[in-house]
Amino acid sequence: MSKIERRGIAELVAMYELEPQLRDVYVEGTFDKALVEWMLYESHVRMAVVREIDSIDVPPVLPQKYGYQANNRGRVMTLARELESALDEKTSSATCLMDADFDLVLGKKHAWRMLLSTDYSSMELYFFNVHTMAKFLTLVIQGFPKSAEKAISEIQAALTDIFAIRLALYNRGWAIPMISFERCCELSEDGVQFDSTECINRLLNAGNHFAHRAEFLREFAECRKTLTGDPRRHIHGHDFLSLLSWYIRQHKSQAPPEPVVARSILACADSSTLRNEAMFSQLLARVG
Repeated sequence: MSKIERRGIAELVAMYELEPQLRDVYVEGTFDKALVEWMLYESHVRMAVVREIDSIDVPPVLPQKYGYQANNRGRVMTLARELESALDEKTSSATCLMDADFDLVLGKKHAWRMLLSTDYSSMELYFFNVHTMAKFLTLVIQGFPKSAEKAISEIQAALTDIFAIRLALYNRGWAIPMISFERCCELSEDGVQFDSTECINRLLNAGNHFAHRAEFLREFAECRKTLTGDPRRHIHGHDFLSLLSWYIRQHKSQAPPEPVVARSILACADSSTLRNEAMFSQLLARVG
């Protein structure tokens, strides 16, 4: 099977100058693409096309130029800035969507007209609410022994702790991949008990930073104190789906794996609710 050729940024600029009526939406990954495509369909927007950033050739040197990470989020941000600098300020041909990630808790803002950020830490957190969770547990999982309210309350603290670990890594500038944290979780009558110290020990061992354990624990504790308010602003999207999958397995032997959980929860979205979220409202105004 031949490799699909990716479009270059210069090619996109030329295309949008020639065909300003085009409406393309660029997203970080498959989950985001599916959700945005469905929202556009539900909103009767038929002309816009949603594309994953992997379909675009963003040379590694460009994110570095702007100080962005060389990941999908960094490439989406880079594409927005490159297109914005090259195209007329009135164009609506392209819109780039990125996960807010740590920006909401760090107070970072990106004033680029072609770039929209999620209202919460990531796309997955649009599903971290009682209405969606109730629909998911009732229609997909079926026979789950706890209410949606109970399920959310039992996983929230652990997810916040894991986010604090990620934030501490970010603040330290340590590029250590997050380990699988489920082995550090235990379900009790009070909900999911997450052993943050054990997780940090495993993480720092894996990343050859165990000698800096004491300072990292202090960093983690300081980060944890700052994570207050709406939990959707300080929960990582992948962590939410991973822990939810693990949590379901603790209650039901026949539980779907994480990829199935991710696809299934997408089907539980409520378009009328999402349409009122700032990012989707701005997106529909641009492409409608």
